[in-house]
Amino acid sequence: MRRRILLSLAVVAVLTIIILFGAWLQSELLYQVPPDTSDGWVTASLSDVGMDKVPIVELLRLLDQQEGHNIDGLLVVKNGKLILETYYPGEEVTVTTNELSYTRKDFDRNTLHYMASASKSVTSVLFGIAVDQGYITDLDEKMFASFPDYDKLSDAVKGEITLRQMLNMTTGLSFDVSSYPFSDKRNDMTQMFLNPDPIRFMLGKGMVAMPGKEFNYNSGVTNLLGEILNRKTGIPLVQYAAGNLFDPLGITSFEWVTFPNAPQMAVTSSLLYLRPRDMAKIGQLYLQQGVWKGKQIVSAQWVQESTAKSVELSTEYSPAFQATGYGYLWWRGRFTNADTETIYAAGMGGQYIFIMPKIETVVVLTGSNYSKDDTLVFDIVNRFILGSIYGYPAD
Repeated sequence: MRRRILLSLAVVAVLTIIILFGAWLQSELLYQVPPDTSDGWVTASLSDVGMDKVPIVELLRLLDQQEGHNIDGLLVVKNGKLILETYYPGEEVTVTTNELSYTRKDFDRNTLHYMASASKSVTSVLFGIAVDQGYITDLDEKMFASFPDYDKLSDAVKGEITLRQMLNMTTGLSFDVSSYPFSDKRNDMTQMFLNPDPIRFMLGKGMVAMPGKEFNYNSGVTNLLGEILNRKTGIPLVQYAAGNLFDPLGITSFEWVTFPNAPQMAVTSSLLYLRPRDMAKIGQLYLQQGVWKGKQIVSAQWVQESTAKSVELSTEYSPAFQATGYGYLWWRGRFTNADTETIYAAGMGGQYIFIMPKIETVVVLTGSNYSKDDTLVFDIVNRFILGSIYGYPAD
């Protein structure tokens, strides 16, 4: 009898060890330290930066098991070190003069990803570099000062629009991308993209508010800012971006689509493609007040000014997250977990760069979520990423 009891206890102990070992092995397989690829990133483990592994493993298990989550890539940088990197199959966006198409693709760290409107924040970085270099000296300069060849489109109201108002989306110019999908040629962005003269198209738009009075998100205006950079610097924007931002960050692969009828003019509102690790470099650059690898690429003054709350907003995107303001092509927001404030770039489909200075953290997400809201994105950051730093948020 005693032998049977001892045997039973031994079996239970062995089974317990097997179960625990299996759980440990699954945890080790789900989470792995990102590899060092000599691309400028120092990599480290979660424990190296004091993060709890349990919430991260739970997140990775959830994403592995949940079909249709539309997350293409997820990266976390903590204390300047890349500590999480994972990719999933998704939809690649291709834009041609004829259509906007989606192609199924297996994303990895070497795949360029469509950034959608997160491209705007990169445009802001370039604008700041041009300010630092003296090409732009006054943000209150009038918009039409850069377009004397289109002065017949100006009037007493439009003539008062400034560069600052272009940067913080308060020009009052009309631009409608919500009434019709991008596949419909009545969509204003589609019309601007296909127009023989996209500058004339945008400068000829009517007003929906007085300049400086209302926040009115406007991709057309961001494309005018790109052309202003062309004209101020005398260098095509794609070339200027390569020499003054991408090369110094060690970004060796990118694509920035230009207007088909104005090839010198990049689509600065939305058609930049970067690798997720390089998106994270943009975030880390701003976290470090414009410095990368000891070099000041954009001034700390511009980083602070462009991310400060220029426009007050209060929009709840999910129970976990609220947008609180807008700067110069950068958003501001707050996660409910520990009331964590963030500066962020955001693009359709789930393209995000979250910068959280107080906890020295950058989170990058890429996605194919083109038909739903981004509640899952905010929950991922709030519950699991911040949960790994602070502990799980209260339900």
